[in-house]
Amino acid sequence: MAFRFTVLVFLGLLTFSGCKRNKQQLDCSVALMKYDDDVADKLGEQLSDFDMLTIRSKGSFKSASMDQSFNLLIKMKRDSFVWISATYMIEAARVLITPDSFKLLDRIQRKYYTGSIEQFEKYTGQQLTLRQIQDLLIGNPLFSPSSFVVKHDEIRNDHLQSISNGLINRMHLNGCYRPVKSNFSANNTEGKIDITYSEMEEVKQVGQIPNMLDISAVRGSSDNSLMLNYTSVSTEDFGRVGFVIPSRYEKGN
Repeated sequence: MAFRFTVLVFLGLLTFSGCKRNKQQLDCSVALMKYDDDVADKLGEQLSDFDMLTIRSKGSFKSASMDQSFNLLIKMKRDSFVWISATYMIEAARVLITPDSFKLLDRIQRKYYTGSIEQFEKYTGQQLTLRQIQDLLIGNPLFSPSSFVVKHDEIRNDHLQSISNGLINRMHLNGCYRPVKSNFSANNTEGKIDITYSEMEEVKQVGQIPNMLDISAVRGSSDNSLMLNYTSVSTEDFGRVGFVIPSRYEKGN
């Protein structure tokens, strides 16, 4: 049960090599303090994309009552599905998310969960589209670059801000115009989520994506953190992915 909770937190907080070739030499190692007027356009030009992507990752989840390490195998087809297998020694959970539905196997409790993509908010705490989940995992912004405007913090350093359905997203960029930190908060709650992206690399046919995702979620007295370390990334065709609900499993929702 504890491990399934880990996987659900991963999905609910619910985001690898250099930068894309550009006419100018960009410095990906520094954080930008001042943004040009066309920064949103430059952000849009540097978005990463893929057809098929396989990610192997080590992860750790910490809360007041839990400190759990695990491995993830993630397979994604752009705008088609995200398939995730979570293991520690044995497979503990498997998830399949499509544009309109989700399926989740809890192999520890021998239960399964299914529903529409809208019902998936019950597990994530935030209504996310399939593309937003995929963009989070490769370090793209969750909202359109054109929706962001330049704002200033208390010491006049620049950042980008977008507001969508009451959700405020503040984002900081590096010299390659890629997000290095993204903060999410809502007007009607005290909770917030911080995502830090680091160890940027260039993946062939994909673009620049982070090898490290450090996710922190605070709501009331609850303080959870999740760290993902991508150990390998491949763009090779992985064929079909398996997702069979065993007949002996009990429906959990």
